[in-house]
Amino acid sequence: MRRSIAWKNCWRPRDPGMNTARAIVGVTLLICSGLAPAETGSDPADLRNINQGDLVFLTKPPKRPPHLQEMRVLINDDSLRTGWVQTSQCHYRLVRMPALQVVFSPDKVRKLRILRTEQIGRAWVEGSSVQIEQIGANAVLCIFSENRTLHPSGAGGFEWRGGPYMRRFLDGYFPVHLKLNVLYPDSMVQLSSLEPSALQLKSVQQPGQVDIDVLFDGRLNILMHFTPAAPANRLGW
Repeated sequence: MRRSIAWKNCWRPRDPGMNTARAIVGVTLLICSGLAPAETGSDPADLRNINQGDLVFLTKPPKRPPHLQEMRVLINDDSLRTGWVQTSQCHYRLVRMPALQVVFSPDKVRKLRILRTEQIGRAWVEGSSVQIEQIGANAVLCIFSENRTLHPSGAGGFEWRGGPYMRRFLDGYFPVHLKLNVLYPDSMVQLSSLEPSALQLKSVQQPGQVDIDVLFDGRLNILMHFTPAAPANRLGW
């Protein structure tokens, strides 16, 4: 039976012999790759307690290293005018599957290209998606895109939304290690808030940059608010 999960900008299993519908909306980047229970590293008792989507921040890694997503978002002067940001992301420890696809909303992605693959038999850009086949053990996929994810928020401010980040199989969610780096022009805007607030303890802020390193289970949505830069940019929260 073919697995097909339809989510915003989503990893989903792909049947190479069938035309899969791609009428997916949304602008955020996420992972919800199909994951066979045998590959979770969990025993039967663990599988009976699979997360159903509630966000849980983990204090220690699971027995088997989880999927790792490293992502860099560049907000530049042009982004503040147009809403388009440059995004590069790498996915490590992909599960072994015949095929997957990464789908983006057609009107909110451009300049999509593949930067790097390892242990993947074939990968190509098809419209607003990246198609991959013959996924081996510890496969790696890196892609670049420009995404319209920055929006005005009033009073000269902006907001950037990322997510939901997740790793999903059927109705269950499994751990994800996310490393997110966001760069922005601190001469023009400053980061005023980060949600969920628990991420403040899992991030490091410097002028023009915020780094988040978080291990979680469930669905994670991130919201960053930016306000016009003060004469002297403040540090901290």
